[in-house]
Amino acid sequence: MMNIIYHNSNKNNGMDVISVIIPMYNAEHTITAALNSIARQTEGKFEIIIVNDGSTDNSVNQVYSFKKSHPGLQIIIVDKEHEGVSATRNIGLRIATGNYIAFLDADDEWHPEKTIKQLAILNETHDAAFVGCLYKPDAANALTKRPAELRKVSAKDLLFKSFFQTSTVIMKRNVFETVGYFERSRSHAEERHYFLRTSALFPCILINENLINYGNGKRAFGQSGLSGNLLQMEIGELKNLTYAYRELNMPLFACCNAIIFSLIKFARRILIVYVSDVIKPAVYEKK
Repeated sequence: MMNIIYHNSNKNNGMDVISVIIPMYNAEHTITAALNSIARQTEGKFEIIIVNDGSTDNSVNQVYSFKKSHPGLQIIIVDKEHEGVSATRNIGLRIATGNYIAFLDADDEWHPEKTIKQLAILNETHDAAFVGCLYKPDAANALTKRPAELRKVSAKDLLFKSFFQTSTVIMKRNVFETVGYFERSRSHAEERHYFLRTSALFPCILINENLINYGNGKRAFGQSGLSGNLLQMEIGELKNLTYAYRELNMPLFACCNAIIFSLIKFARRILIVYVSDVIKPAVYEKK
């Protein structure tokens, strides 16, 4: 049974409020840092929705402790059985009342200036509805020599590269009202599926600047969490590319090229994980 606990009785009418949806599963070592990163934002009024996906550790107690020390923040906790990240985010989306919606994974942190920069773009850029940022510090130079430059990301762009990660994005409420919920049946690469659907309907903008701390410095693949299962992640990505062709009417040639490119990246990632996690430790032990 789902148990919704309102830690703050203050209501808001959704105006200028950012609903931050945090799916939480056994995150006792990271959830406080994630919440602190919201509290440190230089701009924004927040409705924090923490959906506890059946955690068995001390995560919920950590949230209670945080709430006690931050009485001015509006926090909602939803306790539920373990169902996976898509179903968990969907519950947060159903509850959200803000006119902006953001996501924050329980092991990520926002930089203090993240929301002020993204809100400025949403409010000042013509027809901007969805804004993300980089999540790897070294990625800026790979895209442009001007790290602060904005880039429009199309659905075709997303066939070849995952420009967005859930903790990086803020979107206007009408995006969610049009695109809908995350696909419950998808447990891997589910965020790219959502962003493909979004980019087919709305202008998506990337701030070419890293504004989050991603996973306490872990690799984006092959270490922990859902991204740790390389095979399932690749299967999810191939499903996304098939979906883009069949449901979003993306060109067959582009989708085929994207599939080939994805398989090459998959092989490269296997090699990186093998060298980093098998060969290097073995060499170190010999020394």
